[in-house]
Amino acid sequence: MQAYDDLGIPVNDLTVALRTDEQTMFCTWKKMDNPNFHIWYSAGGNFQSRTAVTASMMSIQGAEIPAEIVVPHVMREVTASDCNPDRVTPTVSGTSLVPDNVLALMYPNG
Repeated sequence: MQAYDDLGIPVNDLTVALRTDEQTMFCTWKKMDNPNFHIWYSAGGNFQSRTAVTASMMSIQGAEIPAEIVVPHVMREVTASDCNPDRVTPTVSGTSLVPDNVLALMYPNG
């Protein structure tokens, strides 16, 4: 968004697709309040990691795990509620697995 602003390019009829749920982008989108600017996103890193760890732990316990696990790719359209200004730091994704009390230690200055 900074590049658009720096170049003086208006954000009209813009749709972007992202592979993150970064709070800074979502809160910028909310502040812009532009009905012609749409964001679609998918943030699968966290649940994909959980699936991998669960499969590994099940395998250790003797469960038979298929060689391939297909995780559906889901795109969501950003809504105003996706911006959470109360996060410890706006650079952390909304689906971060790190609890806020640990984030506060990692980012003491917010």
